[in-house]
Amino acid sequence: MTTFFTYFGGKQDERIPMEVERLTIDPAVQDLPAECCKKRLKLKQVTFTESSEAEGGGLKTIGRNAFRSCPALETITLPSTVQVIQGYAFGFCSALMEVHFPEGLKRIERRAFFTCSALQAVTIPSSLEMIESYTFHSCSALREVDMSNALLTRIGTYAFHSCSSLESIKVPKTVEIIDEYAFLRCRSLANVHLCEGLKVLGPGAFSGCRSLSSIKIPSTVKVIRVHTFFECKSLKEIEIQEGTVELGEHAFEKCTSLKAMALTKSIQSIGFCAFNRCESLISIELPAPPTAATATTLADDELWIQEGAFHECHSLANICLPRPPKNYNEQDQQSSSSSSKIHYTCFDECHLLQEEYGVENTVLGLSSRFNAYPVHKLCYYASSTTPEALKQQMKAMDWNQENRQIEQQAYQQDLTDPFGMTPFHILFSAAKCRKDLLQILLEECLVNMLDWKDKSGNLATDFLGCIWTESWRSMFQMVLQKWMVDSISSWGLERWRHDMTARVNAIYEVDDRAEREEMILNTRAVLEGYANLEKTSLLELALWKFEMSLASNKNNDDSSLNGSAAGVDREVARTTCGASFVLPNIVTFWKS
Repeated sequence: MTTFFTYFGGKQDERIPMEVERLTIDPAVQDLPAECCKKRLKLKQVTFTESSEAEGGGLKTIGRNAFRSCPALETITLPSTVQVIQGYAFGFCSALMEVHFPEGLKRIERRAFFTCSALQAVTIPSSLEMIESYTFHSCSALREVDMSNALLTRIGTYAFHSCSSLESIKVPKTVEIIDEYAFLRCRSLANVHLCEGLKVLGPGAFSGCRSLSSIKIPSTVKVIRVHTFFECKSLKEIEIQEGTVELGEHAFEKCTSLKAMALTKSIQSIGFCAFNRCESLISIELPAPPTAATATTLADDELWIQEGAFHECHSLANICLPRPPKNYNEQDQQSSSSSSKIHYTCFDECHLLQEEYGVENTVLGLSSRFNAYPVHKLCYYASSTTPEALKQQMKAMDWNQENRQIEQQAYQQDLTDPFGMTPFHILFSAAKCRKDLLQILLEECLVNMLDWKDKSGNLATDFLGCIWTESWRSMFQMVLQKWMVDSISSWGLERWRHDMTARVNAIYEVDDRAEREEMILNTRAVLEGYANLEKTSLLELALWKFEMSLASNKNNDDSSLNGSAAGVDREVARTTCGASFVLPNIVTFWKS
C-alpha cells in the first residue's frame, strides 16, 4: 500500500496510486493531467514544490477533474506559478476548508470548486480577470469572499449559486458584468456593495437572497432585468440612481418587506409583474410630470407601466400617476404633449386602490390622486420637493391657530385625502427621508394630526417606523418629541414632562418594530391620562369656584349668616355638587 507518493509527471500509465494519502508534486511538472487524482478517497495532503527562477519550471495548469471527489482533502496552497485551474479541478471535495490562490493566477474555469461544501473563505487575487460560471456553486459553508484587491471585470453565471452562508459581498469597481443568477439563493447575504461602472446586472443575479435588506443600484446599470431581486424577502430599501431606464419583468416580485420606493425621471418602463405580490408595499414615488419648459420630446415624458406591474400589492395606497393616458378621452389626445402607456391591469388585486376607485377606474383615479390636496402632492414628491415650496403652500392655506380650533372638521377634511391619509402619512411612507419637510409640517400643522388614522387604521408613525436607518431614526425622534413631549409644554406638571421625555428616549432606542409600536401605544395612553387629569382638575376648580360664588351670594342675601366664601372646602364642594359623578361622564363624552 502506497501512502506517500511524489509525482514527477510522465506517461498516461504512470498513474498516482488510488491508496495515496500524501502527495508531492515535483516542480518539473508544468501541467497536472486531467483526472490524475480523481476519487483518491484517502488523499489528505497535497504539497506543491516551488521551483526557483533559475530552474524556469513550475506548475502552470491544474487539469480538469484533477482532484475531483477527494473527500479527505482539507487544505490546498497553490504555488506561485499556477496560472489556470481547469473545470471541476477540486469539484466535490467535501472536506476542503482552505484554498490559497497565488498572485499571477489568470483563470479559474467553470465548476472548479463546485460543491466544496466545507470551504469557508477565499481571497481573489488581483491577477484574476473573471470568476467563471458555477465556480463556487453550492459552497454552502463559504462565509467570506475577499475581493478587495481583485481587478475582476466579470462574475459569471451561477458563480456563487447557493452559497447559503455568504453574508456580505463588495463587488470591485472594475467589475462591469454580473451574469445571470450569479448570487442565486445566497440566503444569508445581507450586505451587497455595487460600484459605479457596473453596466450589466444579469437576470436573477440576486434572486432568492432572503437576508438582503438594502441595495443601491449604480447609475451605470441601465436595465434591472427579469427576476434580478425576485423573492428578496427582507429587502426594505432600494435606491435607484438617475440613469436606469427599465425595471424588467418580475424584477422585485415577492419582495414582501419592501415598503416604499422612489423612481427617477430616467425610468421609462416598469415591466410585467415587476412588483408582483409585494404585499407590504405602501408607496411608489413615480417621477413628477415635466412642465412645458422641461418636456422637449415625446420620449422625455413616456412612462410605460406594463400589465400586472403592481399585481397583488394589497397595501399600496400612496401612488400618483403623472397624468391620464391619452386613450382615456379625445381631448387629452389632442391637448397633451405626451402620453403615458399604462396597462389597465397594472393594479389588479390592489385592494385599497380598487376599493376607492373601482377596478375599471383605478388608473384614471390615480392620475388625479392629489389634485385637491396640494400639500399631499408636495409630500408625495419628497425626492424633489423644496422646503420653500412646502412652506409657501402651507401658508397659502391660511389656517391660523384660531381657524384650526374653531373649524376642526373642515381642517381635517382639507388635510385627509380619500384614503384618510394626512400629509404626515404621505411623507412618512416616502422612500426618501426628508427632515426639512417634516420640520415645516410640525411647525404649520396641529400636533393632534398625528393622532389621525387612515382608512386602514394606520397612524402616520406606523409608516415612519418601517425603515430603521439612522436618518429615519432621527426623523422618528423629532416626531415623538413634538407629539408626546412638546404637546404638554403649556400645561401639566414638570414631572409629567420628565416622564414623557424618558419614555420617548426609550422608544427611540428600541430596534424591534413591534416593541416600538407597543411602547408608543402605552406612552400615548399615559399622555392621555395626564390630559384627562388636567381636564378634571380644571373642571373641579371651576365647580369649586361656582360653589364659592353661591356661598358668597347667600351670605350677602342673609345678613344673619356670618359665613365666608373663603371657607368653602374644595373637596366638600366637589362632593356636594356631584363632580364625582359628572366629571367621569364628561371626560368620556370628550373622548368619544
